[in-house]
Amino acid sequence: MSKEKKEVTATLAEVLNSIPVVEAILNQRMPARLAFKVSLIRKSVAPLAEAFDEVRNKLVEETCKKDKDGNPVYVDDRRTQVDFADDESRDRFVKEIEETLRDEISLSVDRLTFDELDKMTDWKPTPIEIELISYLLDG
Repeated sequence: MSKEKKEVTATLAEVLNSIPVVEAILNQRMPARLAFKVSLIRKSVAPLAEAFDEVRNKLVEETCKKDKDGNPVYVDDRRTQVDFADDESRDRFVKEIEETLRDEISLSVDRLTFDELDKMTDWKPTPIEIELISYLLDG
């Protein structure tokens, strides 16, 4: 691992989309130093997902339709999508979420190299997985 971390820049959407791949990498056998490096990457990106969920949930509360008890009204039985109070509320939600996902995020992490990825004998990444973590790759 290098002694000086490099600044890595990506959009919030890129960071959030990379998390499942970072988690998949963590489940592979690899040398201890590499495992530590990947663990530090996960610890850098995981709080961003938590913060985004908090912001999104607050915005849902502000913009959704509520029942007589003040609880969000869902449009499906699985309770995965809320019903918005009106078109203006829905438009506000979409606009604010899209703007947030486009925000540039800077992380101070050691990038992964392809040589390091090759040391993970159990993991054969797909081109899409490589694309999703491309901001974390050096070289």
